[in-house]
Amino acid sequence: RQKKIDPQNATLFLSLGTGYMGRVEAFVKVVGKNIECEFRSEAVDTAAALEQNAESLHEALSEEGFRLTKLTGIQKEESANLLSVRAERDVRKSRYSFDRKV
Repeated sequence: RQKKIDPQNATLFLSLGTGYMGRVEAFVKVVGKNIECEFRSEAVDTAAALEQNAESLHEALSEEGFRLTKLTGIQKEESANLLSVRAERDVRKSRYSFDRKV
């Protein structure tokens, strides 16, 4: 029996390999109805494009009853992996959960 993810207290890590934007990673933290997103990309223009389209994300989340409290887009030269995510988690001293279902 698997523990269900609490939709108002969760942290997600997504890593997507795309054809046009390169690798895009997202950390999404949900606390109550507040959402923080950090996008990382190999390309400078991809991170900038994600930040420029923040209003669309803000509106979509608002329609679902959530509030986007923080959005960051940064360039990262190397991709994350579970070990680097764990190391970063320890540094941030936050609680992260991972769901291995695909």
